[in-house]
Amino acid sequence: MLALTLENTAAATYTKQMGELTSKEALSAVATIAPVERQHAAILSYVLGDYPVPDTFVKFAKSDTSLGAQTPSALTAG
Repeated sequence: MLALTLENTAAATYTKQMGELTSKEALSAVATIAPVERQHAAILSYVLGDYPVPDTFVKFAKSDTSLGAQTPSALTAG
């Protein structure tokens, strides 16, 4: 849990600093690091049992499409 808090705090700090930086090199470095911190947080969330990606748009069920994703018409037919 502490590791997740640290990753989220680091990512938020880097993201916030993007608006404050004036050097292109510094902004580039921060813009490269922030997404990696978010990836770390997503992996830790998953390991801790919280799936980090919402399933709002994809519902899984028996179907003919790949990975069991339902077609848009199947979602509205119910």
